[in-house]
Amino acid sequence: MSDFIHFLNENGWDMKKELPENLEDWQQDRWREIDHNMAPQTKIKSYPQFVTDFLDSIKNLSPTEKIHLINHFVNTSIQFKDQESCTPEDTKPAANIFHEGEGDCDDFAFVKAELLHKAGLEDVYTVAATVKYHFKEGSSGAERHSITVTRNPDDGQFYILDNLTEEPYKIAKDGFASDADNLKLPDNQADGDASMEVIDVTAVAKFSNKGGELKSDIYIQVPLTQKAPASQPEQQISPEIPPAQKHVSPSL
Repeated sequence: MSDFIHFLNENGWDMKKELPENLEDWQQDRWREIDHNMAPQTKIKSYPQFVTDFLDSIKNLSPTEKIHLINHFVNTSIQFKDQESCTPEDTKPAANIFHEGEGDCDDFAFVKAELLHKAGLEDVYTVAATVKYHFKEGSSGAERHSITVTRNPDDGQFYILDNLTEEPYKIAKDGFASDADNLKLPDNQADGDASMEVIDVTAVAKFSNKGGELKSDIYIQVPLTQKAPASQPEQQISPEIPPAQKHVSPSL
């Protein structure tokens, strides 16, 4: 059974674990910055009691139930803190985020990844990407976003856990586009059916439990999804996404 990195590479993204040769200096610096910032930091605080109680309450449930309940629990336990962009910064320990009670989308993504692992899910990732949301009335602009992805052992499918959706949703096979029901729109519009389209993937953290500690291997897209420095403001260091990947389709 292939993992999510293999899925991405099959769908046109060139995800690499090691720093490639022949990158420009600024690209090498950006690679090292992403690699450092997406790695989980050492846990500083213990979980608040309500988080421990929640994990205890779901330990005997099915993977499907755990995935849905963890998405809802994190979305309702942490207040979204708006920032200019939801790209990976220095990743805070999940326990600290619960104590602070707020975070941006990469904080939500990392907390969900850690709780999924605590709950026994083993195939877990956080993804830094550029996405669009498509509604009946039209589409949003392209925005940088962070999400959690996990494989559900009950059906073998990958699911997205998003701080903007009430429920996790399946990733469609043709290019990472899925149905997202009950989307929480940031401008307080009425909820409705929507699809999320991933335009580009910057980096993926693949999590594993090594020696009782949560570790991650970082995979970064090459060429990097990053505009060149100010001296070349119009140059986009990103491959063209094949038309098939831009097609929004229903989930399977």
